[in-house]
Amino acid sequence: MSDSALASWLDIEILPALGGQPKVSLRNKTSIYAQELGIHGFSVSITHTKELAMAYVIAQSE
Repeated sequence: MSDSALASWLDIEILPALGGQPKVSLRNKTSIYAQELGIHGFSVSITHTKELAMAYVIAQSE
């Protein structure tokens, strides 16, 4: 089965946590797939200027 059948970009959202820091929210099959991979958390960094935006996410497992 291809990875695209196991996860969807539409099921991944970046939301503000308490204090305003960004957090990853997974839904549906993407959440299940992350659990199967042993992913238990994410580190998120977002920055921007007037012209550009950049973000990166690191998935954390044991």
